[in-house]
Amino acid sequence: MKACIFGGKVQNKNINRHDNLNRVGLNNGNMLFWHSLNSILDSELKTLGECLSASFDGSQYNSYITTDLIWIREGATFPVVNKQLEIAGDKPLIPISIGLQTATFKNDFKLHSETVALLAKLQERAVLGVRGSYTAEILNKYNIKNIEIIGCPSMYLPFDYNFQITKRTVDLKNVAVNLRSLYSKLDYKEIKFLVYSANHKFSFVEQTAHPLSREICVDMPTFDYLIKWLNDYKLMFFDIEDWKSFMSTVDFSMGCRFHGNVIALWEKKPALFVTIDSRTKELCNHFSLPTISLKDFDEEKDIQYYYDLADYTEFNKNYSSRLHEFIVFLKKNKLIISKNCNQYYDKKILELEKKLEKGNN
Repeated sequence: MKACIFGGKVQNKNINRHDNLNRVGLNNGNMLFWHSLNSILDSELKTLGECLSASFDGSQYNSYITTDLIWIREGATFPVVNKQLEIAGDKPLIPISIGLQTATFKNDFKLHSETVALLAKLQERAVLGVRGSYTAEILNKYNIKNIEIIGCPSMYLPFDYNFQITKRTVDLKNVAVNLRSLYSKLDYKEIKFLVYSANHKFSFVEQTAHPLSREICVDMPTFDYLIKWLNDYKLMFFDIEDWKSFMSTVDFSMGCRFHGNVIALWEKKPALFVTIDSRTKELCNHFSLPTISLKDFDEEKDIQYYYDLADYTEFNKNYSSRLHEFIVFLKKNKLIISKNCNQYYDKKILELEKKLEKGNN
């Protein structure tokens, strides 16, 4: 029996930007998350509305997967996940990539009592997947211990032990950049990053609904300069294949968006992850991805400097171990790897599956 993934409907080119954004939870990075899980697992994507309809037949699923705990702020509660738990009934509801959202690795992060109670219910039926060691440490303090560190599922597609990022000598004419959601006042370094990108005429790949506004810029001349660049070089994708196709044309990706950089890696293009909070830094640490803090960004450096910082030596060395850990997590939760993933299988994965099955008997 397959798993049901609570997610959105994606990749529809025939509806407008506003509706597409609503379908992807106001962040098109969610498309990569859902697509990766649905590609790797024998599963189906279903919206919450579909699962609440009278015609929904849950008997065909042996488990449910939620991706709604990837962004836990202090004091936050999750009524949607409680509703998903009701739909799951006596079957497991497996959270994938639980993550805490804070500016720094805050040792006294406060979880709401309702969220602790929810996680306690979930861990009774499933091994919980968390994004990194920081989240695991905080959950342990609240006695949530039935967990495995798995990072983000988008990092496991393609499903290949031998996946590597190999850098080459390039002219770096085609660079894609990204930044956080433009909903609040930009700080000094964020302005410098955007002006630097505009000066070099880099492509800007956006992921959320917030356009650049005068209110969040330092002054009108800066706003005018940036908006002219964005009008010419800004892109946003609601089709994964279109997004991949564009990223295949770039030489390098750089910015704060985790999934915006991951899709570059799918196309074997190096990326430098610019960190601004614990959430992205924790993921990058888990996968040994090259990072630079935004506060260390220097607009006087040329783009070759940042390309050179994107060193994938440690990532390449550790990737097969991260994939192994993810497969162990899937097996512990009795999640079935999709036969549609055959193109990603290799001998090592098949041997591991047999070894795990033998160990469980």
